[in-house]
Amino acid sequence: TYPYVQIRIDMTRKLSYHLMNTYIPSGLFVIVSWLTFLIPPHLVPGRMVLTITTLLTMVSTFNTVRQESPKVSYAKAIDMWMFCCIILGFLVLVEYTVVVRLILAPKTVKVLSHDPATQLEVRLYFIHHL
Repeated sequence: TYPYVQIRIDMTRKLSYHLMNTYIPSGLFVIVSWLTFLIPPHLVPGRMVLTITTLLTMVSTFNTVRQESPKVSYAKAIDMWMFCCIILGFLVLVEYTVVVRLILAPKTVKVLSHDPATQLEVRLYFIHHL
């Protein structure tokens, strides 16, 4: 028989730190940003403040996570999670911009008559209150 030395090292990762400080708060911020769809579109200040604030908070959280995590050359799962959360928050902002643009877009109405010289084109601006 040959003598040998055996060392056993058990390494475990505590999931609770990132779960409580990153995953759950960022998921809640995404839910809050998507809850702005329930606010009527004509309430521009309320929707914009809520959307921009949640987006900036997610970006700040992402920067904090990147500073606290080890520097590696590849994307980690937490980086992909935060990136997806930021994209979802940004899509809320894009959707609201499109909705406001469609609501406030000028509508063109042609007033027709039998005489082509007297035809008019009138631009109407509509603001819908939902």
